[in-house]
Amino acid sequence: YIGRNSQTLFLACVSPSDTNASETLSTLQYANCARNINNQPTKNVDGTALELQHLHAVTYVLECELVKQQFITPSDTTSTEKENNNDST
Repeated sequence: YIGRNSQTLFLACVSPSDTNASETLSTLQYANCARNINNQPTKNVDGTALELQHLHAVTYVLECELVKQQFITPSDTTSTEKENNNDST
């Protein structure tokens, strides 16, 4: 395969001899065709690694939510609700 996600080096060997003129010409024509090939590189992504990265991110978010819940105790919520009820009366 020429191209794909790598760089390809094409080395065309030609001969200055008249006896090899037709072979040299066909080699140069082939090298020219190969030079004109353009490929779009794509990022190689492992599906398993991508899923694992997603799960780590979800775990981090859930751990943050758990820490938030631990700092908001039920007594804090009750005292806040009482203050709000006293302000409205």
